[in-house]
Amino acid sequence: MREFKFRAWDKRKKKFFLWSAPTQLYDLVYWSMVGTMKMPFDQSTGLKDRDGNEIYENDIFRETIEHDDGDSNLYAICVWIKEHAAFAMLGAGEYLAYQNEGAASFEPGMRYTYLMDEVDCKNRKRVGNLHQNPELIEP
Repeated sequence: MREFKFRAWDKRKKKFFLWSAPTQLYDLVYWSMVGTMKMPFDQSTGLKDRDGNEIYENDIFRETIEHDDGDSNLYAICVWIKEHAAFAMLGAGEYLAYQNEGAASFEPGMRYTYLMDEVDCKNRKRVGNLHQNPELIEP
């Protein structure tokens, strides 16, 4: 059974706080404090990227596509899809649509939407997260 890990982004201090599932009273107090302070928190997927870094919700990954006239970058965000009870990678546009419309925004055959698995994650590099680098997915 995997360990449940979380991180919370403190906007004022501009840093993450990390902790595991609340098994002690201290953790429960911390969880309630996070809720009171309205700090967004992300759950670990239990997967690692190609550099061995743990992947959390809201992490951003870059994929470089080579073209004859130059390269282009595509960005994908790690998202918990509650309607499918699974972590997935969504392209930037798909992420924004999902935030507004939920899973109803998904179309069959969406090229950059997929459920995350260990093999695919080991081929990707994390380049940031939505808390510290929101500009990476801005249209």
